[in-house]
Amino acid sequence: MTIAAPQQQRTMPPYLQFLLTRKLPCAALAFTLFTAMFWLPGALAGVPLLAVLFSLLAVVAHFTTPALFAVIQLGGGSSFVVPVALISSVGVAAIGNFNLLLVTLFLLLYVAIPAWSVTTLRQHGGLARSGQQLAVTLFVAILCSLALGANAHNSGSMQAYMASLLQPLFTSITTQSNHDTSAIQSTLALAAPGLIAVGMWSMWWGAILAARWMANRYGFYHDSYFHWYYVRFSPRAALLMLVALVPANFASGDLQFAAIALSVLLAGMFAVQGTAVAHLWLKMRNMSLMLGVMYVALFFWSILIIPFVVVGLLDTWFDFRRNAIPEEGEK
Repeated sequence: MTIAAPQQQRTMPPYLQFLLTRKLPCAALAFTLFTAMFWLPGALAGVPLLAVLFSLLAVVAHFTTPALFAVIQLGGGSSFVVPVALISSVGVAAIGNFNLLLVTLFLLLYVAIPAWSVTTLRQHGGLARSGQQLAVTLFVAILCSLALGANAHNSGSMQAYMASLLQPLFTSITTQSNHDTSAIQSTLALAAPGLIAVGMWSMWWGAILAARWMANRYGFYHDSYFHWYYVRFSPRAALLMLVALVPANFASGDLQFAAIALSVLLAGMFAVQGTAVAHLWLKMRNMSLMLGVMYVALFFWSILIIPFVVVGLLDTWFDFRRNAIPEEGEK
């Protein structure tokens, strides 16, 4: 079954055409977005309120970079993405004192992964597969980075290396409050990789979906189109989460560390699926107020995400949305 994309297309503004269809302007835009966190927060450092605002804008701009490369992958393909990435990487190298690691992270996380994932998104069943593919890639990248860091710094384990990265934060807290924070630090070191992976997965997958929306809006997306609330991840991913919970609770060392990270990441994915089930159920019944209340409650009481994880896991096997008709219609 292929779902026809919505036909509400618009003409792309001239300034967007200029930025997105020419290699040099597009590379300049990519460089500006990626490096915004380096220079934008200090633009008005003397005015505290504006400094905070500019810092937030810098974060938003920085994490728009994956969406940019996803958009130009949809519009121009690899023949356009590769030269734009190489040109912008020269600027990234220059501003980072030619740090090879920074350039590698830029090309891998902000260019290659979004371009690859959005290509998967275009395929049949690509909504779920792009999310799963992205999760696996980010999980492996984060664990490999921690393993390499632990080895380079002779930390003994990935958890010890993660704790050392968090040490400056807790040193400041201990100095100011005179409280022993070692237990909190140890717990956070265990949870941090999974939380980082969930955060990155949410932003990257959101960026890819935003890129598809933009491509469809301006008429250069012609493949199957499901809204995010039709996502249904593989039963194997659900089974993997249940299996990972065993070493996460009963193992020790790096095995437990990796299992906790994987469990948290998969829980985040199935929380999205559970939220999608609730969203569609309320949307089909025109319960817009309750839909708003649900998201407000999730924002202020994050503990409420647990029931959505359970719903997402159950939906994997029972398919609660099997009778829902996609709003774009079938073709």
